[in-house]
Amino acid sequence: MATRAASSGDDTAAADPVQALRSLAAVRQALEGGELPRAELVGFLVEALAAIESGEDPAHALGLALAAGQEHPARTLARERRDAWLAAALEATDGATTWARARALAAAVGEFQARRWPRWRAWAEPPGHATDQQRALFQAARVAEAAGLQLPTSAKALAALSPHGSEMRVFPSTPAR
Repeated sequence: MATRAASSGDDTAAADPVQALRSLAAVRQALEGGELPRAELVGFLVEALAAIESGEDPAHALGLALAAGQEHPARTLARERRDAWLAAALEATDGATTWARARALAAAVGEFQARRWPRWRAWAEPPGHATDQQRALFQAARVAEAAGLQLPTSAKALAALSPHGSEMRVFPSTPAR
């Protein structure tokens, strides 16, 4: 029996372990919230459970089987969460362009990792006096550490996280006279 992972928002078949894990997480969130999962998620689970009952490997039936060398889906989702927090930190950083903000954030990441994170890592939340940028860096560092990831420290990598693109200017505008 060919199994498929329910996709979020459409009914296309997917053999993507990341999407399968997203589907399972959506089922868990619905059930924890006292709600029924969406119909396509129920269908995904019914199909997967029927395959497991007929002897199929549970990881394969749930769409979680990995190809050789494929990154674990939990690590992929952790990278996405880390990057979302870093994008929030980028938005909270002062600068006229994305590139200017990315350069400033790269310096802030280095300072955060060297000075703040060693003191804050045991805390459940950042301290009340933390800036929005520091709060986002705290969450990014927490997610990264739990998944064995690093925080990117280059301006280029941080600029790539912006929803507005890197806005790197080859020819800066002429200053006003």
